[in-house]
Amino acid sequence: MLTKDDIKGLCVMVPTPGIEGKEGWDAEHSVDLEETARMIEMYIQAGAGSLAACGTTGECTALLWEEKREFIDTIVQVNRGRIPLFAGATSLGTKETIR
Repeated sequence: MLTKDDIKGLCVMVPTPGIEGKEGWDAEHSVDLEETARMIEMYIQAGAGSLAACGTTGECTALLWEEKREFIDTIVQVNRGRIPLFAGATSLGTKETIR
């Protein structure tokens, strides 16, 4: 469990990079996971103190649940526990958030 003492320095709000051509309402797997991995490593190497992803920057309405999971899983895998990560579970309904 994190405490206030575990949070230090700058918290990077991770943008969700999209794949060009996957902007349509029916697009699936629209998150660029390779770019996600590159960004996370760059933020950590630059000295970020923590990461925050899928907050209230639109992912809850723009991404499928599976896309959010893939995005967050990529961040977890690249981060490897090196710095704290805050991953949002915001959705448009209580049932989806709990799931």
